[in-house]
Amino acid sequence: MFQARVNSSNFQTGDIYTVSRTARIVRALTVSLLMFCCLLIPGLSLAAKSSIAIVLSSDTAEYQTIAERIRQGLRDSRHYDRTVHLLIADQISGSQKNSFPVDNPGVVVTIGVKALRVVLDKKDTDTIPVYAVFVPRLSYEKLLRESRQGIDRDPSRRLSALFLDQPVGRQLRLAKWLSPEFSRAGVLLGTTTRILDKALARAASRLDLELVEIRAENSRKIIPALNRAKNKIDFLLTIFDPDIISRNSAKQILYLSYNHHLPVIGYSRAMVKAGALAAVYSNTDQIGRQAAEELITALDSDPVRLPRPRYPDYYQAICNQSVVRYFHIKLECDLTAFPHAGAAP
Repeated sequence: MFQARVNSSNFQTGDIYTVSRTARIVRALTVSLLMFCCLLIPGLSLAAKSSIAIVLSSDTAEYQTIAERIRQGLRDSRHYDRTVHLLIADQISGSQKNSFPVDNPGVVVTIGVKALRVVLDKKDTDTIPVYAVFVPRLSYEKLLRESRQGIDRDPSRRLSALFLDQPVGRQLRLAKWLSPEFSRAGVLLGTTTRILDKALARAASRLDLELVEIRAENSRKIIPALNRAKNKIDFLLTIFDPDIISRNSAKQILYLSYNHHLPVIGYSRAMVKAGALAAVYSNTDQIGRQAAEELITALDSDPVRLPRPRYPDYYQAICNQSVVRYFHIKLECDLTAFPHAGAAP
């Protein structure tokens, strides 16, 4: 066996100190260089990055579009190397009662109401940041009230949302923009949407609109309530309320509007196609784009810090030209000049 022999007589104490000191300096420089590289090179870190779980309410095209937009945004960011788990709500609800199928993800993104409900029901997601996307504001707030996690008001914002619906001020602004002659706004409110009355009053006041609240406790009382108010309003604003709005009641509202020449500002693109005058809405690509931007910003924080719940920043307006002609309203359906992304609500 080969053995190296050192002549200890040629080695002085000062030499040993010099070698030891040099080794420490080299190690320190190496660590500093590695940390510097971590800052310069996206995705390089001293510790493994946590994964991201995206839970869809179902595998329909609209949810898939939002999920893909989020994944594309992550791929184009410094978080491109994070593992993304794509799950369907039914897969999770069918698993063990309190068990989430992904171990300790850094954040869970839910798309749709069903996905949020399923995730909130899992006990082991109590400490995981949950970002709910594509959910109506009132549905989100109701789920939080009913959920065990809803009582958490942690300033670290462990729960947040990007809403599906539009702020009422934005909807009223569209009506006023379409026809400055509109001065009396009727708004249909059910048992769930009544909490929006103060926000509606403030928005109407800013636009110099007289607000007429039309209340209905259930779908059977919608038409009688509208008949009593039809001569007091210039247009009707509809806000989706699960307690009174259904496909059938929406058809009844539009039928009455045609009979009484009462323009309707709808709550969705589909409602405009069915006969409403106009609507403001955000499509799935716009929702996915903003969700990706918000998520990337949240992931840049350590720990993850979600934004406050908010309405979409990206949106567009649609108008039904056939309805304009039918009602003989003096307006054009060219909405290219209507304020879009980034405008105040």
